[in-house]
Amino acid sequence: MFTALGVLLAGALAPAFAQSMGGGRAGYAAMAWLLAGLSAVSLLIGWAGAGRAERDVGAVPASSEGLTLGAALGALADPRFSVLAGVNLLQLVAGGMAYAGLIYFLTYNLGLDDALARVGPVVLLACVGIVVAQPMWVRLAARWGKQRAYVLAALVHAAAHLGWAGASWGGLPMLYGFALVLGIGNSGWAMLGFSMVSDIAGEGKAGLFSAVWIAIDKIAFALGGALLIGLILAAFGFDAAAAARGGPQPASALTGILVAFALFPAACNIVAAAIFARWGRV
Repeated sequence: MFTALGVLLAGALAPAFAQSMGGGRAGYAAMAWLLAGLSAVSLLIGWAGAGRAERDVGAVPASSEGLTLGAALGALADPRFSVLAGVNLLQLVAGGMAYAGLIYFLTYNLGLDDALARVGPVVLLACVGIVVAQPMWVRLAARWGKQRAYVLAALVHAAAHLGWAGASWGGLPMLYGFALVLGIGNSGWAMLGFSMVSDIAGEGKAGLFSAVWIAIDKIAFALGGALLIGLILAAFGFDAAAAARGGPQPASALTGILVAFALFPAACNIVAAAIFARWGRV
């Protein structure tokens, strides 16, 4: 929940701050410096708080296995964890592509001159969905089991991406509506995924399994949000030179944006749901 709130605030306020600083390269540079400073302060607060917690509560017993490459590979050798990590990788690649593709979709497919200003409301609605849906997923997991609830959440997320594809014709209202649905689906599989990592790891290895899980998170976002979206846009003829001078894109590039922003992420979530329904175990 706190992660969603942080993303909500940053996603809504960062574009507005960049615009207030003049937009363009200078505005984004100012935003980057601000976020870098906030990140450093946050890390220092966490570091100081951890030391105080250890003094107040006592030291937490160390993991029975150190955080090494061999230990990480050993965690992935657990078939329950490897399946869960694999489907999570697929979904996070999808998320990285969608987040990176949003500004392209708003600018070129919807033809908005104020595309950057529309990013905040999309992120805001998604984060509202993440926060308000968590009690629902807790109840569904208790009633149906975590595996079935996770599969449902992945399918809801896929449906939201398909709804975003329809926003090419339905416009901003449809994009905003499915942003809320996207957050509801994301809330389920993200929360239940973390919960199942703890179930699989058991006592003594929770830190190791969580570290591998977070590493996969970072790798997946880098793959989706930088590498794969770039490859897809290039394959469909996206003209970077035209984008730099504010010119239009060819029809094939608009198709590529739609694939990268909505259709490919939807397919990733559908495949993830199918894999976990068949081979997922907790």
